[in-house]
Amino acid sequence: MTSIFSRNFNIPIIDVNKYMRLRTSRMFSILHLVSTDHLNIAGTGTDVTLGKGLIWVLIKQRAEIKRMPKRDEEIVVKTWPTGGRHKLLHRHYSIETPEGETLINAGAVWSLIDIKTRSMIIPSDYDLMFDSVNTGNEISMRPNPKSIETTHHTEFTVPFSYIDSNRHMNSALCLDLVEDIIPAAKEGLSPKMINIRYQTEALEGTVLNISWGHLSDETKSEIPHAGTYYMTCDSASGNHFKIQAEY
Repeated sequence: MTSIFSRNFNIPIIDVNKYMRLRTSRMFSILHLVSTDHLNIAGTGTDVTLGKGLIWVLIKQRAEIKRMPKRDEEIVVKTWPTGGRHKLLHRHYSIETPEGETLINAGAVWSLIDIKTRSMIIPSDYDLMFDSVNTGNEISMRPNPKSIETTHHTEFTVPFSYIDSNRHMNSALCLDLVEDIIPAAKEGLSPKMINIRYQTEALEGTVLNISWGHLSDETKSEIPHAGTYYMTCDSASGNHFKIQAEY
C-alpha cells in the first residue's frame, strides 16, 4: 500500500455555503472519502470488512484550519495511517493547494465494530493488518473537547436524510447541526479548529437534547460571535457527541 494517499478535488457549488466557502460538514465528508479510497487500495475497505461482519466507525476527529477552500478551488487531499493501539486506529490528513500550501491539517481515530453486537473489535483477531507512517507533521489527537458552561438548549429529531449506510446519523452531518445552531457560521466566520468526540450512535427518529455555550475571544471584541463554542448532544440512548469549535 502507498503510505500516503493523495486525491485531487474541485470544490463544486453544492459543497459551499452562502459565503462561497467549503461547508465544514463537506470538509469532513471529503476526509472520510479519501480514507475509504485508501482502505480499498489496501484491501481493508468496506467490501472486506462487511464480509467479516464489521463496519468502520469514527471515534474522534480534530482539524486545524488555516483557510477554508473556496468554490471552484482545486485542492489536494492527502491521508496516511499513523498506527494505533488495541482497538483504536489513527489516521491523519492534509488539505493543500496544488502549489503545496497547507490549508487544513486533520486527524481521526477510527475503530471497527461488530455489526451485530455494535462493540469494538481487535483487527488482528479478524486477520486485518494495517501499515503506518509518521511524517512529523501530524496534529495532536490527545486533547478532548474542552468544556465550557452551556447556556443554550434545544432539541433536534434525527431525520431520514441524516442516516447513512451504517444506519445511524452520519458523523459529518453533526457539523451541519452545529452550524445551523451557533451564530458564528451564519455570520460568515470560518472555523479555525474543530474537535469532536463521538460516543453513542444516533438512529433515525432519535430526539437529541443539545446544549451549547460560547466563550468570547477578547482579542476580537469587534467580532461578537468569534471565540470558542462547546456543544453536547445526548438522548435517552446516552451521550452522542461533544464538540469544541473555535471561530
